[in-house]
Amino acid sequence: MKLKGKVAVVTGGASGLGESTAEHFAKEGAIVVVVDQNIDGANQIAAKLAASGATTLSVQVDVAEEKQIEDCVAKVIARFGQIDILFNSAGIARLRPFLETSVEDFDLVHRVNVRGTFLMGQQVARTMVGRGGNIINVASASGRRGNYGRTAYGTGKAAIVMMTEIMAVELAIHNIRVNAIAPGPIETPIVAPQLTEAGRKSWTAVVPMNRWGRPAEIATAAVFLASEDSSFITGHCLDVDGGFFAGGILKP
Repeated sequence: MKLKGKVAVVTGGASGLGESTAEHFAKEGAIVVVVDQNIDGANQIAAKLAASGATTLSVQVDVAEEKQIEDCVAKVIARFGQIDILFNSAGIARLRPFLETSVEDFDLVHRVNVRGTFLMGQQVARTMVGRGGNIINVASASGRRGNYGRTAYGTGKAAIVMMTEIMAVELAIHNIRVNAIAPGPIETPIVAPQLTEAGRKSWTAVVPMNRWGRPAEIATAAVFLASEDSSFITGHCLDVDGGFFAGGILKP
């Protein structure tokens, strides 16, 4: 029970990486707040965790709206008195070639992924000053390398990597650790509609482990970063990608 008694806020918690991480946090003893714009989905996940004995709360939030985040954080503090962990995973994807990326798609992706990460991270960090805590931002392999079709998504995730480093440097004095996880190809609902079968195979071909990852493999990394097992790690971007970022020529 590595997170026993900790209060963990999970954004994007209604599906995919957020859902799996919420489940793993609960298994490790955390009180889990499931935050998502899809309140029906958030309610379902919270109910499932509660049925397994966890203490939970579900909150509807558009992470790009400052007032909604302020209200969410205030609600969590009023209910539980503290926030110890933030898993900042709410995000969207729009995969288009550079010359076909619209301003509207570019702005929308950055509004949710970058602005949302900033606003939620800032509001939660303010509650951690004086007592410490852990923030884990979800980046992406597409924010680490120049992957095709990811002008909006990739630049947003790259911004999250840098934001994580800046947060870590500035918040260390408050005993707040900030790290990022950069998933490679992971089987999630956000990915499925975006790729053709050829696109899926193109990922497998450049991943040394020759497969797609599972949401649980991100969640276990999040548990590590949220626990005392990583007590001297901050400002780090952990690639959970089957070796994609390290890869070069894969065949002799």
